[in-house]
Formats: sequence, structure tokens, C-alpha cells
Amino acid sequence: SGIGMFFCFLAGFLLLYVSFAALFRQNLKEEPPKKRRTANALTGITFTAILALFYVPYSGIQILYLFLRRGLPDGMTYSQYAHQGFWQLLAVSLINIITVLVCIQVFEAHRALNVLLLVVSVCTCIMTVSAAYRMMLYIEIYNLTFLRILVLWFLGLLTFLMGGVAAGIFRRGFPLFKYTVAVVACCYIGLSFANVDGLIASYNIKHASQISWQDVFYLMHGLSEDAVPYIEELSQVDME
Repeated sequence: SGIGMFFCFLAGFLLLYVSFAALFRQNLKEEPPKKRRTANALTGITFTAILALFYVPYSGIQILYLFLRRGLPDGMTYSQYAHQGFWQLLAVSLINIITVLVCIQVFEAHRALNVLLLVVSVCTCIMTVSAAYRMMLYIEIYNLTFLRILVLWFLGLLTFLMGGVAAGIFRRGFPLFKYTVAVVACCYIGLSFANVDGLIASYNIKHASQISWQDVFYLMHGLSEDAVPYIEELSQVDME
């Protein structure tokens, strides 16, 4: 129901805010006048080098077999492929963001460490693009819904956040918390004014050769009044 969706969205928004506030709380406090103690960079270099050894080949596989060869693995549907890729990306990307932030805060600055952290950040962006590509393949077959647009929106938001984390690697005083709040606010406002329901109806109707009566039911009962001008065009479409 609409009330349930509202409370789920509110809970998710609050959880996201509290999570980032906890991660970046040090940015809200003034640094003490004495120099902070930091761990030896060699430990961080060893740890991030191990991560890079896993992520670089994986990213290479994504580029070779996903971007350059369009198609699905044998025995897997578009739904399974998209969902599996998204949840894997979400888990790994969040781990990567936390890992890079911890390394920035804990270990002393070192050029080799910065390069390795940048490699991890770039691999995370490749994983994000990979998941977005999987979702686009899924949308081509099953058309748009609000949840699918929300997934693409989140992936774009994650890419912007990873860009801020990457900036913080080479500039340790980068206001990451303020940057995150600004990016989340701008992306949220952009989504709010994007006429999402109208976009969904327009896209699905343009692909009318694939529309079934279940799709029509979703357009008429699952979207807001923003979709009405596009739904009126259904009378001119031959449906399955």
C-alpha cells in the first residue's frame, strides 16, 4: 500500500542518513591541536593490495564478458541475472566504501596506499556500471517500473558517493560528510521532480509490442496521475 511504501522509504532514508553520519562523524568535529596517531601505512598497503588482487581480475572479467559480449550466462534468466548482480554489487560496494574510509582514517598517508585505494575505488565504479548494465538488459525485456528506476537511481548515487571517497584519498581534509549530504539531497530532489510515473508510462507505451494486459493493469493502477496523458495513448495500441 501507499502508506507502507512511505514508511519503508522513510525508514530507509533515516537508516542511510544515520549510517553516513556515523561514518563521517569525525568530519563534524574540530581536529585536536595535537597530531593524530596513525597506523603504519605498510599494513594498509598490504591489506589493500590483497583486495586489488581480487578486484582487478574481476573488473577485467566484467569488461570482457559483460560489456564486450552482450548476452546472459547459460541457464540464467534476465531476472536472475539482474537481481544477482545488483545484490552482489550492493554488498561489495558498501564494503569497499567502508574499507576506503577506514584506511583513510587509520593509516598514515602514503603514495602507494593512495594508489591502491584509488584502484579499489575504480573497481567499485566498474562494478556499479556492471550492475546498471544488467538492469538495463532486464528493462529491455520487462519494461520499466518504479522499483527498477529506483535501482538505477541508487546506482548513480553510489557512483557519485564513490567519487567523493576517491577525492578524499588524495585530499585528507576533503569535507566528505558535507559532500555526501549535498549529493544525496540533490539526487533526491532530482528524483522527486523527474516525473517518474510519466517516464515509466511513456517508455512502456513506446514499447507497446511487448505490452500485455498485466502491464496495462500496472500502468492504470500502479502509477499516479502523471501517467494519465500517456495512458490515453493505449487506445491506439494493439496489445497482446
